[in-house]
Amino acid sequence: MENGYLLIADVLGFSKIVTNSVASQSNGVIQQWLDLVSDATNHADLDRQPQLISDTVFASASLDATGLRKLVKFSRFLLEKGVAQSILVRGAITNGSFEWGQLTYGRAVIDAHKMETNQDWIGISCQGETPHAVELWGPDGLVCYPPPLKQGLIGLCPVVVWDVPEPHELQHASTREPLVLASEFLEWPWLRRLRNTAHFGAHLRSLSKDDIGVWQTFYGKLF
Repeated sequence: MENGYLLIADVLGFSKIVTNSVASQSNGVIQQWLDLVSDATNHADLDRQPQLISDTVFASASLDATGLRKLVKFSRFLLEKGVAQSILVRGAITNGSFEWGQLTYGRAVIDAHKMETNQDWIGISCQGETPHAVELWGPDGLVCYPPPLKQGLIGLCPVVVWDVPEPHELQHASTREPLVLASEFLEWPWLRRLRNTAHFGAHLRSLSKDDIGVWQTFYGKLF
């Protein structure tokens, strides 16, 4: 096994996209997802090609500041370019041991999967103990924030900074077909996820880009 950084990220509502689409639409969205991951890989200059299983992407990097910076850059690209195409991404970056290959497994994979699925927003966070986070605090890297969870304790950890759209833009991006049908009634989990994401965006916009201290310590409000 190797030690490194590992990202697991999912496309929210992917099964609905496939279900709501005719074959031509579904193929188009799938190609958009493939292109997004490919473009993000080139943008971040990852040393290793990510693995894709349906709507889930696995990406890894070396256990150093450069490796973490590449995964953060990859994550930010997925979030910003994805939301513009109504490809809403949620993920987690962990560090530890894993085996990368035809079968990718290990402690870091388990931790990333648990973190990713328990989050309740559009966003990507890191483990609380992320060795090189101290080198990435700031508007182009990481911010200290309590990522919203479906259940569990409230805790602070490094979170990937991205350009979160204004609430009305976020709502539009998350209600376009085929993600949501025109005749479809929306449920409360959808609204909570958008509120959580919009709240994070408002927090980011309140921070001074010139004061790194506010990025590495949480002074915001929980509600």
